[in-house]
Amino acid sequence: WVMTAGIGRDATDTDFWRPLSLLSHMADVSMFGLNAGWHHLVSVAIHAATSVLLFLVLRSMTGALWRSAFVAAIFAIHPLHVESVAWVGERKDVLSAFFFVLTLGAYARYAKRFKGISTLWNYLLVVFLFALALMSKPMVVTLPFVLLLLDYWPLERSKTISPWKLLLEKLPLFAMSASVALLTTGGPGYSVEGMASIPLSLRLANATVACMNYIQQGLYPADLVAYYPYRSLLPLGLALSAVGVLAAISAFVFWQRSRRYLAVGWLWYLGMLVPVLGIIQTTGVVSGADHYTYLPLIGLFLGMTWLFGDWIRERNLPRSLPFILALLALIPLTLAAHRQTSYWKESVTLWRHTHLQGRECFLIHDSLGEALLEKGENGEAMIHIQRALALNPDNPDPHNNLGILLGRQGLINESIESFKKSLAINPDSPGAHWNLGKTLFQRGARKEGIAHLQRANELRPDNMDLANDFAWMLSTAPEEDLRDGKKAVELALQANKDSGGNDPVFLDTLAASYAETGAYPKALETARKALALAEQEENKDLSASLKEEITLYEAGKPCRDPR
Repeated sequence: WVMTAGIGRDATDTDFWRPLSLLSHMADVSMFGLNAGWHHLVSVAIHAATSVLLFLVLRSMTGALWRSAFVAAIFAIHPLHVESVAWVGERKDVLSAFFFVLTLGAYARYAKRFKGISTLWNYLLVVFLFALALMSKPMVVTLPFVLLLLDYWPLERSKTISPWKLLLEKLPLFAMSASVALLTTGGPGYSVEGMASIPLSLRLANATVACMNYIQQGLYPADLVAYYPYRSLLPLGLALSAVGVLAAISAFVFWQRSRRYLAVGWLWYLGMLVPVLGIIQTTGVVSGADHYTYLPLIGLFLGMTWLFGDWIRERNLPRSLPFILALLALIPLTLAAHRQTSYWKESVTLWRHTHLQGRECFLIHDSLGEALLEKGENGEAMIHIQRALALNPDNPDPHNNLGILLGRQGLINESIESFKKSLAINPDSPGAHWNLGKTLFQRGARKEGIAHLQRANELRPDNMDLANDFAWMLSTAPEEDLRDGKKAVELALQANKDSGGNDPVFLDTLAASYAETGAYPKALETARKALALAEQEENKDLSASLKEEITLYEAGKPCRDPR
């Protein structure tokens, strides 16, 4: 499955082809379950390993100890990189960067041992590591271009080998990049509609501004947020300023062309940003994202570090000055990264911070409203959900969320109407089917409710909470023709397994499912385990319900939903 997920325009399993990243998540779940701390720790460990590898590779290629260490340190602690590491879903960033840097190291080894039979094996190692990087995230398609830059500096192979030969040896790598690029642009993560709806001139203008903004954020990382809305009306002055800044830097690099590292660092930065500048539009239309800078910023800081180092050396300034400047840079960046990490501790904090930075768009209000809804902060959730509806009434999500809120307020008819509006916009929305099904079941329209739960389960068979609710209805519905004990046990067993086997709510449903099939000894055993866990958690309502159910099972009677 993992080798084909995300391939094809109609794929629904993932946004683009990234099998190695998906395998890493699967391995985490196999080892740690859904304990988020361990998943975070793995991402942090990969990021730390990449930082160390970056230092070792740069030192190997340049021989510069302290400059290499500073670039690696900036990579390790820069606030712009918080998103890539703190967001577990961005495992693809840290994993692709790990293999990206390993590929650079393997290429440096290949370049220095360019003779004999070992050359072939060293080259195949480069190909293998690059393949792993591509299988982690397609953004690294620009890596062959970076290798050409390294041929210019610091490896300086371009002085002894013709440009055509250097290009020719990388043709297999470019072919690999092209293949992955075709898979990605042909997959569900790229939007043909988005391309058609945004003029090329606007996409180019936004890309130029993004390049300038990332430089500004790299040097002064303030007001970083989780989402930067796409600007459909871009001020002409801003676009012209961006063009001016990029042109000025390019002119300076050309003027200082004897300092080869400047051209390498600048082109590394610009070249690696190309896949994420929005010129080819994704389904998630944004003007930029912090995690887009994860690898490109290496080039920017590489050029700056070597330039400042040379200036200090050429002017015979005190040898302690680089260390003082490094501390003056690293200490505030570390503090800023610590503060930025605190915003990623949970969804309400993250989206509230984004909203408070003055960002006004549908996605931010919808995400904050949904996060508040999950925490039970209904009043504030209503404000943001209604604002999301005002900004985009044709999106099904806020209608679904509004339906949940109205249900909590006892406005059942209004709640049902909101769920139906959500389904009218998107008839395959599993969340709306699920919520409408539960509401109808509780209102007594159990046949219609079960039909919606069945449709939701067909759309999301991997959702353990949905499976648990569906199993409860199939085992406890008062109407005999609506019950299906065998199906209920099947669903409840899987949901209980997915939950870890120690959740009293899931065990309660499993016990009711066993009772519906007449397996009362299993029902009693399961219900008693659920009761012990519920009492341990001091869940008084569930404990009381379980005691009543246990009495029924002891008498050889099944459980029926009293609502």
